[in-house]
Amino acid sequence: MAVLLGIFIWRQWPASGAWAIGVLVGVHMLIAGFQMIFLGSGARRVSSAIGDTAEEVYPKTVDAAGEAAKKARDLID
Repeated sequence: MAVLLGIFIWRQWPASGAWAIGVLVGVHMLIAGFQMIFLGSGARRVSSAIGDTAEEVYPKTVDAAGEAAKKARDLID
């Protein structure tokens, strides 16, 4: 597709200069916009997953540490 567009621009060079720049910049802006949308939604999903996992793991870690400390005190006493 890019080669075909390049041939069209090359064959009609003086007249194609005005529209070619606009088309190429416009396509670039569309692609960059979609990339930002997908990156943002992916980052939101990852952030949410990390937060959910931390909420699940943190209480278990605190309970396990408390039990380990209790066992250590029982052994010392």
